[in-house]
Amino acid sequence: MRTQRNAQARRRQILAAASSLIQEKGYGGTSLDAVVERAGCSKSAIYEFFGGKEGLISALSEDIVEELSLALSGFADAPRGLDRVLQSYAEHAMTLILDEKHIAIVRVVVSEVWRFPKLGEAYFERGPAAVQKHFADFLTRQTALGNIAIADPARASRHFWGLMLWDALHARLVGAREAPDPGAIQIHARRVVTTFLQLYATEGQ
Repeated sequence: MRTQRNAQARRRQILAAASSLIQEKGYGGTSLDAVVERAGCSKSAIYEFFGGKEGLISALSEDIVEELSLALSGFADAPRGLDRVLQSYAEHAMTLILDEKHIAIVRVVVSEVWRFPKLGEAYFERGPAAVQKHFADFLTRQTALGNIAIADPARASRHFWGLMLWDALHARLVGAREAPDPGAIQIHARRVVTTFLQLYATEGQ
């Protein structure tokens, strides 16, 4: 158990070092040697945990996916209605995704994808695509329970995420808006959930 905790702590330390360096120097300007120096680890540890530099970017997005997936399971297991589950999930998702650290990483991916095409593909597949699939699976289970009526959960998941982030994420990426405060996130999440349920919820939900 202690060994596992130590490994997770080392992994987080490497990711923190890589994240700060990538934000400072860009993906192309960040070497594994620089990550090793800042994290105080060995290069073999980076390969062990992440498989190389590209894996570091993927891991930064995968951590958000994992946190959102665990949060969704926790919200759904609590004794609450579907609208409250979706509200909590939307608030949590926007808080994580619109945070300055995540926005900085996405900006780096966008700026570097011309030189490193696989970087964008890896980020998208292990980040946005993965989190939308998790949510689609949740909608499939809710449909089976009779809580919502959705014929195409994958399409509905994309719709939910589009309602939630299309405007806000684009504005954040180009620096047109600051990260929203918790009150603004709560209001927007409520609007998203209301619109989504009006389109998909069964009668009485």
